[in-house]
Amino acid sequence: VFRNNEHSSKHRPEFAMLEWYRPFSSLEDIKHDVQELVLFLIKKLAIKNKKPKFEQTSFSEILKKKFNFEFTPQTSVDQLQNCLRANNIYFSDSMTLDDLFSLVTLELVEPKIDSNKIVFLNDYPPYAAALAKIDKRGWAQRFEVYWQDLELGNAFYELNDPVIQEQRFVEDNLKKKQNKLDA
Repeated sequence: VFRNNEHSSKHRPEFAMLEWYRPFSSLEDIKHDVQELVLFLIKKLAIKNKKPKFEQTSFSEILKKKFNFEFTPQTSVDQLQNCLRANNIYFSDSMTLDDLFSLVTLELVEPKIDSNKIVFLNDYPPYAAALAKIDKRGWAQRFEVYWQDLELGNAFYELNDPVIQEQRFVEDNLKKKQNKLDA
C-alpha cells in the first residue's frame, strides 16, 4: 500500500496490508477474526512471553475517565476546541471537525490506550467513518485495534444503502474541496 500523506515514526508511505471482508457478519465476528489472527501470528512467529490480553473501550470512555470530557456523536468543533484548550494542546482556529478529532485521537486518546493489551477502540463519530453504518446511539460502527502503541488495523460495518452512501460521498467531497484537497 502507498499513502503519501502520512509519514511519522508510526506511519510510513509504504506498508503491507491485509484486507478481508465478512459479508453478513457483525463487527464482533471481525474482532474475533483479529484476535485469532494475532494469537496465530504470535504462535507462528514464536514471540516469547506474549499471551496478550484483549480489551474493548471507546473514545467516550477514555475521554470521560481520563479528561472528564463528555464525547458524543454530536460533539461540536467548539467542544473539541475547549477539550484541547483545557489539556494545553495547540490547535489552529482553521482546523475542521475532522482535524480536531484527529488531534484529540493522537494527543489524548491514543496515549491512554494500554500498550500491554490488544485494545479495540470502538464508537467513532459518524464523520470519522464515512462508509460505516450508524447504530441506534448515533455512533459509526467502526473499530481500530491497537497493540504496543501501534494501530494494527481497523474495521467497520459497511454501509450498504446506496442513497445514504451517495449522500456521504457528496458530503465528503465537499469537505475535501473546502480544505483544498483532491476530491
